Amino acid sequence: MLTMNYRTLLVCTFTLLFFSPLIQASTACQDKQQDILREISYAKKHHNQRRIDGLNKALAEVRSRCREESHHSNLSGEKHKSTHTR
Repeated sequence: MLTMNYRTLLVCTFTLLFFSPLIQASTACQDKQQDILREISYAKKHHNQRRIDGLNKALAEVRSRCREESHHSNLSGEKHKSTHTR
């Protein structure tokens, strides 16, 4: 009984440690995008087209970077799974 609980605890711990950085990266990307969208809203209220253009460029770059990071982490996860399932 104790061995089963210990094993379950280990599995849960390793799962959390493995996925925690992926979740944090995703949240950081979402936070950055929300900040930029909020700034775009302010710029639109003040009719500041230069600011809107710059923020739209920044938003596109953040979205692109987040997609690349997500794609890279998915590939890393697949490699990790394939090396441990053999």
